[in-house]
Amino acid sequence: MDGEIATKTLAELYLNQGNRRKALEIYQELLKREPTNTEIRVAIKTLEHMMGQPSRTPVIDRPQDLATAEKIKNLEQWQKSIRMIRKQRENRETH
Repeated sequence: MDGEIATKTLAELYLNQGNRRKALEIYQELLKREPTNTEIRVAIKTLEHMMGQPSRTPVIDRPQDLATAEKIKNLEQWQKSIRMIRKQRENRETH
């Protein structure tokens, strides 16, 4: 995204303006942050269908899929925190 803040409202605005491609990009960005959000998954699948694109977004319909997606989200958050801590340490060591 071009420095924009991805929100469901922004995606809906693009969709209401007829910009399906941009709405899809926003929803895909949101899905990275919320991989277990079925509402976002349905919106992506709907847009892909409307645009005649094959869907690459799996629907999470089994509890083990939800658990796996939640684990991935948690691990990604841990990874982000570790990178931030490392960067802070590096900044302290160079100053």
